[in-house]
Amino acid sequence: MIQFLASRLGRLYPAYWLAVIAAALLTFRVWPELKDGRTEGDIVPNLTMAQSGMGVRDLDGVYWTLWVELRFYAILAVLLAFGLAKNRAILALSFAWPLLGVALHLAEADKAQEWVMGQYAPLFSLGMVVYLMYRDRQTPARWLLVGFNTLLACYFTGLKGAQDSVYLSGVQIPAWHFSLLVLLCIALLLACTLTPLQRIHARWMVTAGMLTYPLYLFHELWAGGSSRT
Repeated sequence: MIQFLASRLGRLYPAYWLAVIAAALLTFRVWPELKDGRTEGDIVPNLTMAQSGMGVRDLDGVYWTLWVELRFYAILAVLLAFGLAKNRAILALSFAWPLLGVALHLAEADKAQEWVMGQYAPLFSLGMVVYLMYRDRQTPARWLLVGFNTLLACYFTGLKGAQDSVYLSGVQIPAWHFSLLVLLCIALLLACTLTPLQRIHARWMVTAGMLTYPLYLFHELWAGGSSRT
């Protein structure tokens, strides 16, 4: 478990800390108009990546996804700690977790839904099942889980995308646009992991993959801070 946590935290935090420091300098020294109610007291909580759980606003709008990712790694750490990171347990989680998300959504239990990350559970679950299929074998049960989580991912992504488009830009975009986008992303994931495409290797792909995370951390604030949430 220690090795797992070290690898995840070592991948996430160094670039993240640099991004937070850069965001703080831009917001509080270079471009004060970006503050939008934020204070310098928000900097330290933001360095933890858990600021959303503390009720502190993100210095950059993109950080919200990292709080979601951090909690997912916490779930995996618990599974590892109790020796439950086995195929059967992961497959069970990949069904029960999204199902819980659907139940909480139908019950309009928004607070509980947020804490269990039910709206994102299909995406995480899909990734875990696809990894098992890539590492071990493909079975009808696993493909059923892929289909189940794909449907839920399309639904929840469409719902959130339509809401966010209005909130962030004032533009009303139909939910199916976002559902189609996530469906295409899932299809690309399946093609790259479960077809002969997986045998394509190139050094530039490794470099490009390494650049995606820092690019993500910096793209919103530095590309146009006025669009932040």
